[in-house]
Amino acid sequence: MLLDTREECHTCQYRAAERIAQAKAVQLLTEQQVRDAAAAELRARQLADEREHAHGEAMEEDARLEEAAAQRRARAAAAAAVAEETARLRAELAEQFAELDAAAARPVVPGPLRPAHDEDPVEADAFPDEEAPEEDPFAPDHFEDEGSVPDLPADAPDDSAAPWSLASPNALYEAAKAALAS
Repeated sequence: MLLDTREECHTCQYRAAERIAQAKAVQLLTEQQVRDAAAAELRARQLADEREHAHGEAMEEDARLEEAAAQRRARAAAAAAVAEETARLRAELAEQFAELDAAAARPVVPGPLRPAHDEDPVEADAFPDEEAPEEDPFAPDHFEDEGSVPDLPADAPDDSAAPWSLASPNALYEAAKAALAS
């Protein structure tokens, strides 16, 4: 060391060799660290490739199931929020319109339509006697509405909407539907 400036002596061969060895050690250490990092990265990639090769389908299925579960949770949360909001609105409307609760007991929608034969009175001769010959429902001349099929000329327009009988269930249904529509 130079005594007057307190700097290292550059002419000393021992210190020069020491400085060269120290610089070489730092260089070798840095190179070794770079090689170790590259080897670790390569090994990590190899492990990931092996895992993907061995368990790729299972990992994809697990990811799909996790995504589906997340979507179900989101839908359930949205449905719960909607149900909560609906309950709140119903309670609020029930407070505001208490008189409507009294009218709730009355039916608003009419009852279902019933076929016409349910309302016809039962006649005594509707059930055949034991001596009377039984009527064949598959006979060519047999119709439920006797004589209700009109004889149309060949040039008459086909009016499939017109009822063949006023007592048929279809005709009553069409009449009720027309009445409700107007």
